[in-house]
Amino acid sequence: MDLIEEFLQKLSPIECGLGICEFIQMLESNVNKNSDFQTQDNENSVTIQTIHKSKGLEYPIVILYNTGKTFLYTKHNETINFNSQIGLGFDFYDTTERTKSFSLPKYAIQIQNDLKSYKEELRLLYVAMTRAKNKLFVVGTYSPNSLSSNLKKTSYSNMLLSLFLNNIIDGHFENDVCDFSLIENEDECVLEKNLNFKKITWENSEFSYNFSEKFNIPFKNTVTGLNSMQNQNNKFESKKVFTAGVQIDSEEDKALVGVHYHSALEKLDFSKEYEKNTDYNDVDYGKIQLAHKVLGEITKNAKLHKEAMFTMYVPYNQIVESDFDDKVLVQGVVDLIIERENSIDIVDYKFSKLSVKKLKEKYAEQLTLYKLAVENAFSKKVEHMYIYSVNTGELA
Repeated sequence: MDLIEEFLQKLSPIECGLGICEFIQMLESNVNKNSDFQTQDNENSVTIQTIHKSKGLEYPIVILYNTGKTFLYTKHNETINFNSQIGLGFDFYDTTERTKSFSLPKYAIQIQNDLKSYKEELRLLYVAMTRAKNKLFVVGTYSPNSLSSNLKKTSYSNMLLSLFLNNIIDGHFENDVCDFSLIENEDECVLEKNLNFKKITWENSEFSYNFSEKFNIPFKNTVTGLNSMQNQNNKFESKKVFTAGVQIDSEEDKALVGVHYHSALEKLDFSKEYEKNTDYNDVDYGKIQLAHKVLGEITKNAKLHKEAMFTMYVPYNQIVESDFDDKVLVQGVVDLIIERENSIDIVDYKFSKLSVKKLKEKYAEQLTLYKLAVENAFSKKVEHMYIYSVNTGELA
């Protein structure tokens, strides 16, 4: 408590009015300066370290916390997985029944990769538990339903719990070297009797954090997601995306058709006569040929960048209407960038029956984000932002 009170005394009125994001940025900006908040590393300080960074170090007392967090193993929903010994694993597609399932090689790779990930977590737990000179406290959560002989080793807590499972009586086990307790009352503190922690009471139980609205701001955003949010605010309705001549049975099929159209457009060579260079059954190549003709007129004598991916770190109020200026990540893909000596044009492909005028209105926020990203990347002014309707062949 003495350290907390000292910390609060050193805060200026200006710093007290900062949100968490701004406060952390203030601390980081002063970390290499002669500041009252400069980090200390001595016998009276508490060091917070990741397990990886603690390798080779020792401390008198170590508290390993949040051990109930589930391990981030390999995602089981990926279309393709890989193992250096087995190779590639693909999903099996039954085109007759229109079903998708794990193939045997993919299932084997998944088991091998999970085992590898588990062994790595086991090594990290060993590192964490061997950093303490005198005492080690391990704190974590568990599910009472997991207390069985088939305890899943999906977290550090479960790893350790599985070792003591058969010896735990009334939620407790103790021997010469360790004291293991399962606490169901959240008001109890397993560390209190050992470290003489002082209880902290809140004098103002109705305290409201002034910057709670900022917790609703996503740190990582996609251009598509931001534009969808703006469309909802502007009451735009969803329209049928593809022509009636294309049979689409699911959202997954729609996405696949979109990928095929983008692939066909990406491979167009505007410096030559039109030539079909892809072969997709769900693509209307008359529309691709029309795109070659229309876009060929605006791409002459220019350097082209197709399917250009970007990530930018910008204040939130630059990408949406907001009072908050916290920086967030925005990522997206620009379909076509037309670079000239002193300027740049942007083209975004759309598969909609809406008029180009409506499309430009609907995707205005998206084009603005593209413009911001491209101008930062190329240090050139974006002169034109085009929407190209693949369905109608209009460019505006």
